[in-house]
Amino acid sequence: MKILHTSDWHLGKKLDGYERIEEQKKFLSDLLNIIENNDIDILIVAGDIYDSPNPPIEAERIYYDFVKKIGNLKKCAVIIISGNHDSGKRLTVTRNIEKDFGIIILESPTEVIDEGEYGKANIKNSKEGSFEIEINNKKSFISFLPYISDIEAETIVKNFSEKENKEIDLSQMTYSEKIGFIYKIKEKYWDKEMPYIAI
Repeated sequence: MKILHTSDWHLGKKLDGYERIEEQKKFLSDLLNIIENNDIDILIVAGDIYDSPNPPIEAERIYYDFVKKIGNLKKCAVIIISGNHDSGKRLTVTRNIEKDFGIIILESPTEVIDEGEYGKANIKNSKEGSFEIEINNKKSFISFLPYISDIEAETIVKNFSEKENKEIDLSQMTYSEKIGFIYKIKEKYWDKEMPYIAI
């Protein structure tokens, strides 16, 4: 499986008051060219599509233009997680529309996404914060973790540990340890015959 990983697009960001929309359009155009010419199976976008939770209209316009163009390529699946600059809820508003373009948008580390077709990709065995993806006759296990605060991580660890009947001393856990714990719990869903991708 051929994967292209990107993050931190920060669409809508200005630099010292100067608009950067033209640079951002060029970046997205270059990204489409890379995908078109390199047989990419999955594009992973690990957060911060936008520079703010309430992006300017022009930033949203170039994002949706990209969605349409990548969907029309019919080459790859796109997996997007929200970052600390994004509003996960806002990103997922158009999830059902973007699904047809092969775009999977993930807001919460514990969500169970709908199974079925996402453009050329097929999603199966969707569980809390993970799923299996098949595209171009290749399969992978995806474990995802959109941005969460320390308090949110603590809540998720507590909920997972209660479900698993594991005793955890949250007061002694660092943020990194909480994130590691969340990923570790989700490993039980992984069919070890396929590659494991943590986002």
